[in-house]
Amino acid sequence: MPIHTFKSAHKLVTGFNASKQLAKYCHDLNMSKVLILTDHGILNSGSLTPITDLLQQHILNFQFMQTLLLSLKLKWFCNPKNSLSKINIMA
Repeated sequence: MPIHTFKSAHKLVTGFNASKQLAKYCHDLNMSKVLILTDHGILNSGSLTPITDLLQQHILNFQFMQTLLLSLKLKWFCNPKNSLSKINIMA
């Protein structure tokens, strides 16, 4: 059985309403652009609206990256011109 490794974020923030602290952490990390990695179903469900509203209130730019698995190929849909920092928020 192969061994798999991954690199995790330096800080994971979890708990009830943890996403409400997203703007604070973005500012603490001097981020001006935020990447939200999601899939088509979550994006269309509207469940990210509270997070995008929060980012807009704090004048942070955000962008969605959707992943679709089609014919065993992973395709990424994003704007490659943007330079983005990384933070993982689990709420």
